[in-house]
This record gives sequence, structure tokens and C-alpha cells, in this order.
Amino acid sequence: MKKQFDDKVIYDEIKQKDSIFQGHKFEGTVLKGHKAIVMPSHYIRIYGQEWNRINAPVEFDRTFNIGDMCEYDSYNLIYIGKILAIGPQTITVERKDTGRKPCRLSIEEFSYKNWDFDAVKIAKENHATSMCI
Repeated sequence: MKKQFDDKVIYDEIKQKDSIFQGHKFEGTVLKGHKAIVMPSHYIRIYGQEWNRINAPVEFDRTFNIGDMCEYDSYNLIYIGKILAIGPQTITVERKDTGRKPCRLSIEEFSYKNWDFDAVKIAKENHATSMCI
């Protein structure tokens, strides 16, 4: 559920966009436990509980400002870039490693990828992985 005030957008539940495939509408899935407060052009705060864990849900509370680093993609390596813009529905991130156009993440994608963001840990993991590729 999204609530918009004069300057802030509050997401009580973060969900994917609905999609249509072969004439059938599919509801976007809810990212259970994730919430966000967005102040466009200033910051995004993601907080709540991550439920994809074996033992118990994990609490998190992270705030990202324009210019901060964040994860925007991953495959074998985790790709991080600088936040260029924060809008009410999307976060624009620089792709410094590929030199391509900046990418836009929805609030759902951003929260899913960055709820446990740790740049030092990512650098170590990328270094270890790159030795095996």
C-alpha cells in the first residue's frame, strides 16, 4: 500500500508491478516484511523484516542518499553503483563498470537487492569469485 504526502511517499508493503501475459492479469507479489519511506530527490529508507531466512526473520533498517553506493544487479558478481536520482517510484543507479546508461530500479527491486547491503563484504565476495571465473 502506497501513501503519498506533500513531500514523502510511504510504502507499507512493497510489491512488484502487476503484469499481463496472453490476456491474463497476474498480481505482483508482495515483498513480505519490506517497507519504505521515499523523499524524492533526497533519500530512501528501507526497513522491516526479511523473511527469506531459515531460522527466523531478520530485522533491517537502511537509509540511502543520492551519491551513496548500492547494488543494482548480480549474476556471478555483485554489481554496485552510485545512486544518481531518487524518485517516488524508481531509483536511478550509475553503471560505472559497464559504461552503459544508468539503470532504474523499482522500489521493490531496490529493497530486495539492498536490504543487507555491505560494500566491504561485497568487495571480498567479488574478489573471491573473480579468482574462480
